[in-house]
Amino acid sequence: MSIVRHEGLQQITCDSCPAAFGETYADEDFGQMIADVKAARWLVRPVNAAAAARNDRSTQDLFGSAPRIAGGKAQQKFTHTCPACAKAARDQRGSLI
Repeated sequence: MSIVRHEGLQQITCDSCPAAFGETYADEDFGQMIADVKAARWLVRPVNAAAAARNDRSTQDLFGSAPRIAGGKAQQKFTHTCPACAKAARDQRGSLI
């Protein structure tokens, strides 16, 4: 899960590793949290629709309705990547020159 919420506070966590952004924010400070995370060089990107479709856990085709999973994670529309994982991904891709 990318955004962890607990007792009116929220925190961003990396989707690639267990790292979490060091600050917690009140629910009403969501915009400030995103600005701070981006300033700290975290990547916040929209989820690729094709990748999301591959990870779909829907049973609608079997049972005719969307699944209701108690405690299930809500589908996130963005991915959050910490600076270390972003750097590792860049290094793995290499450069064009």
